[in-house]
Amino acid sequence: MVGTVLRTGSAIAKQVEAQQARDLMRDAAARADIPEQVRRRILENGSRILNCDPVQQLQQSEVFFDLRIHHVSAAVLAELSEDEIVRGLRKLADDAADRVCSRPQEAYLESRFIR
Repeated sequence: MVGTVLRTGSAIAKQVEAQQARDLMRDAAARADIPEQVRRRILENGSRILNCDPVQQLQQSEVFFDLRIHHVSAAVLAELSEDEIVRGLRKLADDAADRVCSRPQEAYLESRFIR
């Protein structure tokens, strides 16, 4: 009986820790605003790479990236603070945006310098 009580208590403690980790990740993800971070970084990099100015209206644009972020997930380590998770998520967003811009940059450079 004591073993059953200990196992049950351990299972409950793990569930509480998992819920706390989910709450922490949810709060950090909301603060990091991954879609906005990716959008901003792609706009900055894409504009620089293509040597053009960002515009507010799609009809005014010469180049358009259609990037949709459906779901963001990550493993949470219990010892990380919310600020550390936010920094990590923002870094992840920047890296993803840089990766999206790398192929158009290569194609642009090839079209400008290889004739």
